[in-house]
Amino acid sequence: MTNSRIKQAIDETIGKEPLLNDAFVEKVLTKKKSRKTLQWIQPAIALCMMLVLGVALYFLPNEYEQTATVVEVKASILPKEQREVVVKYFDAISKQDAKALQKVANVNTEMVLKEYSIFDFEQPLEVVKTIDEEERVLLYIKLTASDINFLNEIQYVKATGKIELSEQQLFYSYDEIEFPQSIDLEFRPAGYATEMWNFDLNAQQQAYEKVTFDDGTLLHQLKYKEGTLRVIETLEGKFFDLGIFSDGPATFFNGKPGELFILDEKTSIVTLLFKRSDGNYQMINGDLQEDKGITSYLRDFHDEPFFFWGGQEAKVVTVRNGELVSANIFEHAKLDGPSQFYSVEMIGPNVLLKYNEDFFQKSEHYSMLDLEKLTIDKVTYEAKESHLQNIVFINRENYYNQYEFYGNDMKIKLAPEDVEIDGKSEKIYKNIKVRVDGEKYFLTGDDGFTLQLTRKDERTISDEKGNEYITNSKLE
Repeated sequence: MTNSRIKQAIDETIGKEPLLNDAFVEKVLTKKKSRKTLQWIQPAIALCMMLVLGVALYFLPNEYEQTATVVEVKASILPKEQREVVVKYFDAISKQDAKALQKVANVNTEMVLKEYSIFDFEQPLEVVKTIDEEERVLLYIKLTASDINFLNEIQYVKATGKIELSEQQLFYSYDEIEFPQSIDLEFRPAGYATEMWNFDLNAQQQAYEKVTFDDGTLLHQLKYKEGTLRVIETLEGKFFDLGIFSDGPATFFNGKPGELFILDEKTSIVTLLFKRSDGNYQMINGDLQEDKGITSYLRDFHDEPFFFWGGQEAKVVTVRNGELVSANIFEHAKLDGPSQFYSVEMIGPNVLLKYNEDFFQKSEHYSMLDLEKLTIDKVTYEAKESHLQNIVFINRENYYNQYEFYGNDMKIKLAPEDVEIDGKSEKIYKNIKVRVDGEKYFLTGDDGFTLQLTRKDERTISDEKGNEYITNSKLE
């Protein structure tokens, strides 16, 4: 503690005009023993100094105590422990408190305090999206600087309970989301399948089962404690590792000649093993969409069928000039915001590009009109009153949020994090009347209830905020 801080603490404690000046404090702290001083004076001085220091330390704020936070973080879907760490992280930054920051984050303190100094922390910060992974939770925080909005990517590490940053600090501009009018596709050859040169099936001690494809190809499933290793034995006697280690059930079938499909139901991964005209094998994996199966689509501009695989690593797969090729839908897509906010789903022959925040969704349909791009499909779907009769719609991102229509009543179910101040997770509205106009549904009911919904496609509607709800039944 410096001399000036002691003086300030004493002055503030007494609450009067300063009684000690810097010179006096310095003199007291550095005064040496005088030959003429009486023996009892030094203990008395020491006692006085102890009292002075005690008073000062008592009233000075303790840097190790938790002080009131000045930053508010809107993150209702975060667990309490994670939310508290996020609050402390940004609170330490707002106060430029390096020591407090070190307690909750493994970061370059000097760099972080400097880079965040441009942002306004007086307004509540909003956690726009969370991505829960095995070892970490990715958090995207809305920050504002000079009336410009940004998204800041940070990560909560589960093992340490602290905040960490990516190797490169990530800030994204955050404005109204606009989808591109078209998405360029670049097809590349799929990789060659990994041949197991020294594999001896007879030497394997593990229990296994053998499955035979229609063309005579064999699939060997070797059972280990950790899961099942799947190995393809071709008609030529070659062995290939499918690269999937899972204890889940699988489905197997032939496509066109030279095509073998393996669907792992637990990992939701589909594998295509393709035999080229030169006898070599190519292999590609993709995300299998739930309840979609494997469907191919023909286009007038290409002789071979297309396969569309969804998820966050969405692909268009086909055969060109005798080899298996694929294009990553996101590779050249000029998207607003982080790519982690986007995913792809197949709706018939169309690609549905989805943008998902925790409390906001938006989507757009694309069609493949040539081999080089996907183009926005402006098809509109007509709304009918009958669509909202005896049917349930479930939020695409949160199963607990639902719209239920029974007779003339409507029930709205809310997830725990969306329950309003009245504490009700279910709300029932009576005497619902529906008026339609184009793709819009206009709902009214008792007690002034109103709601506007939009038909998005054969099974999807959206509310006024863009949140999308799906149903199992087609909207005829």
